[in-house]
Amino acid sequence: MEYRYNPEPDETNGWSDWNAVYAEKLTGFMAGTYEVRTAATNKAPASESISLQIKDQGEVLDEDLPEDGVPEGIWIAGVKDLDYTGKALTQDFRLYDGNKRLTEKLDYTVSYKNNKKAFKVEYTETDPKEPTEESKKKGPSISIKMKGNYDKTRIVCFSINAQDIDTGEFSVSDITTAYNGRKQTPAPVVTWNGKKLRAGTDFTVKEYVEAKEDKKAFVGDPDTTKVYDLTVVGIGNFTGSREITLTIAGKANENVPVVMMKDVKATSIPEQTYTGNEFTLETLKNKKGTAWLGFAVNYRNKELTEGIDYEAEFVDAREAGTATLILRGLVETKSATGFCFAGEKRLTFKIAGLKMSGAKVNGLAKSYGDRRTVPRSCLPIPIV
Repeated sequence: MEYRYNPEPDETNGWSDWNAVYAEKLTGFMAGTYEVRTAATNKAPASESISLQIKDQGEVLDEDLPEDGVPEGIWIAGVKDLDYTGKALTQDFRLYDGNKRLTEKLDYTVSYKNNKKAFKVEYTETDPKEPTEESKKKGPSISIKMKGNYDKTRIVCFSINAQDIDTGEFSVSDITTAYNGRKQTPAPVVTWNGKKLRAGTDFTVKEYVEAKEDKKAFVGDPDTTKVYDLTVVGIGNFTGSREITLTIAGKANENVPVVMMKDVKATSIPEQTYTGNEFTLETLKNKKGTAWLGFAVNYRNKELTEGIDYEAEFVDAREAGTATLILRGLVETKSATGFCFAGEKRLTFKIAGLKMSGAKVNGLAKSYGDRRTVPRSCLPIPIV
């Protein structure tokens, strides 16, 4: 019986291109050798029939099939580069002997090395698939020890990508401090998914490094507020950069004294219950669960006013977990307190999840097993 494919070829799609695009889709559905040809259309004539050999994919998953067919002997599929998480990382891979899928613990055991920190695996110039000796020694790797009917141990390397601090998962705050006549290089507060990163280990400030020996840098001016541009650069498990500012506040608002927000007092926030909405100062609740009107920020028994003395920003204040309230001083504003406030004060509070007792789950879909669907355009059509 002769088989024909109908991929709707056009004048730019010759048989060789068509074969590369469509022929591998037959793999896994049938095995053997076939005479196949493209069908004639109003755009292109039919090609000459050629012989197409389809291998039996056996237990090999569709997503694991190499372009050049199922390899002979032991081979691995599914290993990929991972992103740094701060935790030990493992791979979801499959190990095959030809088209037979092997079983962990029965046919092999798995262990990992150097699988927590970010590392970019380098490969040799002579073989793009062979890691360098340094990568083998220091890089993340999987050790696959064969057992039972198999022997030897196989080592597979993979990369762990550093996290880019120039993404929405990171929060990097501007810095404000009061003039004191000396060089000041305070580290910014950098958080990643709510976790505070460490200066010198996770990031550096480029301008601080460049001016390390300059004692006159970042001194400020006693008579005014001076702003410096800074670049926060990720290092170690982090990469990328963010632009921030360092403000050194001298005299402000007609010689009104500057007070740092870290020196003000703020009411601690009780544990809140998840509502599905972002919390604000107006939606915080007291311990009894009613609207909480007791929040206050004070300095020397004088209460600060939001929008005049400070502004409020909530971080991670929607989902269950730890939320942060940032109180940021508004340096250039006039205040009834007789002071001008600069810098930040951070308060954390817990958001408790809803209890699931008594909850009902509706609308779960039924499972009909593992059924394979094949596009009609990819099926061989018998010519009678």
